[in-house]
Amino acid sequence: MENEEIKSSYTSWVLLGGALLIIFGVCIGAAFLYEQRFQETFYPGVSVGSLGLGGKTYDEAQDFLVQVLRPYNEQGIVVQFEDRAVSFLPVNIAPFDPDIAREVYRFEENKSLEHAWSVGRRGPLAQQVLEKIRALFIGKEVPLNYSVDSELLVGVLDENFADLEEPAENAEVVFIDKTQELSIDKEKDGWVFDRELFVQKFKQSISKTEFGPVEIVQKNDYPEVSSVDIEPLLPQIEELISIRSLTLTYSNKKWSVSKELFRDWLNFISRENASEAISSLFSESGMVAGEKIEKVLSINEEKLLAFLDEEVRDDIKVFPQEAKFEINAATKEVVKLQGGAPGKDIDILATRRAIEESVFVNRETSIEIATIEVEPKVTEANIWELGILEIIGTGYSDMRGSPSNRRHNIAVGADALHGLLIAPQEEFSLLKALGEINAASGYLPELVIKGNKTIPEYGGGLCQIGTTTFRATLSTGLPVTQRRNHSYQVPYYNDAYGLPGTDATIYDPAPDYRFLNDTENYVLIQTRIETNDIYFDFWGTLDGRSVEQSKTLVYNVTPPPPTKFIETLELEPGEKKCTESPHNGADAQFTYAVTYEDGEEKEETFVSHYRPWQEVCLIGVEELEGDESKDLGVE
Repeated sequence: MENEEIKSSYTSWVLLGGALLIIFGVCIGAAFLYEQRFQETFYPGVSVGSLGLGGKTYDEAQDFLVQVLRPYNEQGIVVQFEDRAVSFLPVNIAPFDPDIAREVYRFEENKSLEHAWSVGRRGPLAQQVLEKIRALFIGKEVPLNYSVDSELLVGVLDENFADLEEPAENAEVVFIDKTQELSIDKEKDGWVFDRELFVQKFKQSISKTEFGPVEIVQKNDYPEVSSVDIEPLLPQIEELISIRSLTLTYSNKKWSVSKELFRDWLNFISRENASEAISSLFSESGMVAGEKIEKVLSINEEKLLAFLDEEVRDDIKVFPQEAKFEINAATKEVVKLQGGAPGKDIDILATRRAIEESVFVNRETSIEIATIEVEPKVTEANIWELGILEIIGTGYSDMRGSPSNRRHNIAVGADALHGLLIAPQEEFSLLKALGEINAASGYLPELVIKGNKTIPEYGGGLCQIGTTTFRATLSTGLPVTQRRNHSYQVPYYNDAYGLPGTDATIYDPAPDYRFLNDTENYVLIQTRIETNDIYFDFWGTLDGRSVEQSKTLVYNVTPPPPTKFIETLELEPGEKKCTESPHNGADAQFTYAVTYEDGEEKEETFVSHYRPWQEVCLIGVEELEGDESKDLGVE
């Protein structure tokens, strides 16, 4: 009996073991067949955003994503608030000068494909198996990679929708001329767009590939100054508005501020943001004893600044004069072009506080404008000891085919750099060196399309300056610390072989172009323009370093979209202006290697991605249905 039980137990274990072996064999077989089936494809359940890739080969998935994303690359992502909808293009298009085209967002589908392809193929075997099972039964969503310039995105939002907002209104003091009385206009609540949330939603729509209209969400906006804040200050306001006028002075110059304008400058700020004198003036022991004062009187800094900019600044501001030098190429003699001298500008904060303390505290009506001295970075004191001996590198570019506005801006920019000195270990900023890029500095504007708005902007042609500086940096063997390529291929910047990839774009306030002077001596920039040829010579002292730069490799070439037509009020009715011919998109890269005198080597690969450049035509019309520019689509 006992033997039969043992035999029965043994049989059961054998059957169980056999069953387990069969199950294990089936699982192994199924896993083998599953792996064989999807060896060359994405595993089932894997997606980029909402776009399923399971069963597709890598090339098929790549083509699939390109096709799905093409409409949004060409026509943009629709942004909507109530009944207004605007297509936000990936790039703020500058139809007549690609220099000032700026990329707002970019899809980086290849990064997402690499991530999605790695699902079930990375890490230890156990991890791979778990990822495959999870993808099959639950799904594995990989976000669509992207880059978004949040500042530019909000700028496009503001250009196209900000006029719809109803921001809160602060309580205000109103002076009634007929009765010579003061009254208070009560504060009003309002609403504005939630810009931070909008940027999040816009990014999320890309990440999840859910490209339905991105709805703009509004939020409540509350006033900062209430009638309760103002009421305790009315006695002081009544006394102040009796002042007939103010006089701002500087040196032997005077500017009159009418009583109406002065009243308009009156503002209310929190006591903690006021100067000590103003805060104590309105303290409990001061002019309004017994009252708890949360706000104090102030001068509106924005309105004061507007007045000073329009009426005063040109008579006071002096730009610092950097010492500039030129080298005679034949004799190598250093010649001083101009000596360094400090500049001067208005100190807005100090001027505001001077007005407040003079008028509010002392009841004085003549106020001296405060200024600040701006020191130059280079003087002539030690120029002869700076090691400016020879040309250590030259950058070259060709502006052939540039229109007159562009040539003008290039000449202005080149002149701003000519003769500048860069100290040892100094990081050179091109934007800082160029200074203010506006009409006052001599620059001419070009039109830029932002959503449905066509707006004049400055900066056209200055990327020729950026590109030539970049090439001079490479020729010299200096480290590049900040560089971005253009959004599009720009023919002006193709190299000697007609290839893209050695350009550098700049745009105030960003991106900048920067490099480090890691030599032991100063570097002097000399710029020269010879018809269509632009040369930037870097002078200094050769230190034994050598430079090698590979030929540019161009790949992933993509054709441009069809021509885009946009109606605008910026042109005369019937007038039509089109960009230059379209250009392919592409990726490009080259290697930059520097060998120093001590044998140390440094190598860097510069990679550039260029969007396809479609032809854009602006068509002038007499009026539009509510918008400044209207997208007519593509031909």
